[in-house]
Amino acid sequence: MMTKEGLPRHDVLLNRAVEALAAYEASIASSDPKILNRYQRALAEVVSIVAARTFVSRSEMLAAWQTTSSRHQKAILVGMTTLGTGYLFGSDDPKKGLDCSGLVAFAWAESGVGLPLKSDRQIDRSREVSREAARAGDIVGYPGHTMIYLGVGDIVLHSARPNLGVRVGPINWKESRNIKFADPLPVD
Repeated sequence: MMTKEGLPRHDVLLNRAVEALAAYEASIASSDPKILNRYQRALAEVVSIVAARTFVSRSEMLAAWQTTSSRHQKAILVGMTTLGTGYLFGSDDPKKGLDCSGLVAFAWAESGVGLPLKSDRQIDRSREVSREAARAGDIVGYPGHTMIYLGVGDIVLHSARPNLGVRVGPINWKESRNIKFADPLPVD
């Protein structure tokens, strides 16, 4: 989603994610049902676009996002606000660029969870869960790469390599048979 000059292209998904994150923040700060309803509508718009782009069930993805924790929801939305950001090895600063672990660290830091800036350590620091128990917002990783799981099928948000930057797409199962799913939230 970059132009040949390396600038982010206009992306309606990015715009909707920014709006949904703002609506999320407003809903956390208020007990007004109208504000919560605005957030739910904004979340549904983001899900509709992601589901259409990735050819997965909108209703399944919406249910996955609505039933995960609020911190998982925020991590997803924060991550979505970085769509189109270029790849920069070792960076967790979306103004400069993000590598895979930088994207995951940035999204979860905004949700109040500190993660190391190394993909293998992010998985080690988190509580491993089965693929069946994985929730939207959990970390997906294999040696050398981490991603944010979007809750349905193989769909993730990640910063894969320099020519792609932050994007939504399927897990590349050919890369590794050692894929793990992990929840970065501390166990209470």
